[in-house]
Amino acid sequence: MSIPLGCHRGSKVGHSTASSAPIEILSIKPSTYSGRGGTTEEQACKEWRLSKAQARRFFGLSKEYSANPYHAFYQLNCSITGQLKSGGKTWAFGIDGGGTATWRSGRTTRYWGCSTSRCEPLVILLTDGMEG
Repeated sequence: MSIPLGCHRGSKVGHSTASSAPIEILSIKPSTYSGRGGTTEEQACKEWRLSKAQARRFFGLSKEYSANPYHAFYQLNCSITGQLKSGGKTWAFGIDGGGTATWRSGRTTRYWGCSTSRCEPLVILLTDGMEG
């Protein structure tokens, strides 16, 4: 897979628009890479950063899915994690470089996907819908 380094800047899974509850990003960590070393993907991951404001924007642009929408997004070995607060709850979140994300609190997991063109500056590789 060829991943452009300058990109910082199937069946359907049910989804809804982002939560209307305000989102406060409490903490955010640098990106981590878990794939094979020496790849273009590894380099892109090292260069990928999100501020708290960018992470909040990512979730504001995302759609919530009833199940992991992995089939509609690229799966990269790069993620950014942190904690957020929404709806009076604290969640651990993970954003994948391909535009999917999860929120976890206790036994509850919420799934997100950011696919609009406005998400492109926030991910490493924006989805093309993965259909035909």
